Order: sequence, then structure tokens, then C-alpha cells
Amino acid sequence: MKTTVPYGGLPRLAVPLFAALLLNACAPASTKPQAPIAEPAQTHHEHTSKTEVKSETPVVSNNALLDYAQYFTDLPADTQKKEVAILSTTNGKEKLPLLTRSKLAIAYALPSSKTRDSQKAQILLDELLTEKTLSADEKNLFGVLRDFVGENIRLLGRLRDEQKRADTAQTGMMNLQKKLDDLKDIEKTMIDRDQGPKK
Repeated sequence: MKTTVPYGGLPRLAVPLFAALLLNACAPASTKPQAPIAEPAQTHHEHTSKTEVKSETPVVSNNALLDYAQYFTDLPADTQKKEVAILSTTNGKEKLPLLTRSKLAIAYALPSSKTRDSQKAQILLDELLTEKTLSADEKNLFGVLRDFVGENIRLLGRLRDEQKRADTAQTGMMNLQKKLDDLKDIEKTMIDRDQGPKK
């Protein structure tokens, strides 16, 4: 059963900023990204138990998540793909940190993302919303994003259904036309036979 996440707990500018970001995400990048793509690989190895503890604390402020969404939107296509590849890197045993999963969900959900994948985004967002360490504002923000992704999936599903119906209708029309052409050929053959050979 889908749980509706209340949006009242978001900071005053969070929802308008996020909505504006989604609406303008397809616009060409005008600024050069300033933030690093991702934390260097050695950072993970240098911090052992301390890093693991941090991954279980609330992600970051909503403003930081919105800033990351804008940062990712401004990245060139190839850099977006590299960013997602780095974020997705795991040794196969550890679960990705909460912040990393949050960034991945954003990267998969944004309309401007060249790695856009609504299915992956929805899975990550559903998973994130079960995290007990999230603050109310974080849950509200992820809820807004999940609703956006879910609606996109539903619209794509309807579009596919409409396309199937259109294809079926077109196939039916082609079959009907073929039958009409066959009937015309049969009619012409019968007329020619009845008239007999000309003298």
C-alpha cells in the first residue's frame, strides 16, 4: 500500500526550488560545476568504523540535496555517467551509504539525467523512505521525488498502452485494406470470365 508523505514539513523554499529544478532540468548547462564528482576511493578506506557510523546518521540538509541535484543537472552527459558509475561502486559486500544512495536516486530520477532510470529511482526512493535515521524534512523531500517518479512511470505505461492500441488499429486497417483489395481482384476475375474472350 502506498503511503502518502506529507509535504508540510519541508523548509519553505524546498518544494518550490525542487519543482523549479525538475521543470528546468532539461535546459542546457550554463555554469561549470564546482563540486567534486565523488569522494576519492581512498577516503572510504581511510575511515573505517567512523565512516560506517556516519552512513547511519541523517543524510544531509535538504538544501545540500537540492544543491547536488542542480550540480548533477549541470554536468555534461559523459560526466553524469562517470558520476553514477563512481556512486554505484561497491565491493559487493557492503550496502551503499545512505548519502550515496540518496545521490543515486536523484541521478536516476532527474529529467535531464543521461542515466535516467525511473524504475531504479523508485526502488532506491522506496528503500530510502524506510530508513529510520531520516529526518522528517528528508522523508518529505524524498516523498516528493518518489511521487514525481511514480507519476512518470504511470504516464509512460499509459503511453505504451496507447501505442499498442494504435499499432493494433493500424494492423487492423492494413488487414482490412488487403481483404478489400483481394475482393476487388476476385470481382475483376469474375467479370473478365463472364465477358469471355473478345472476338
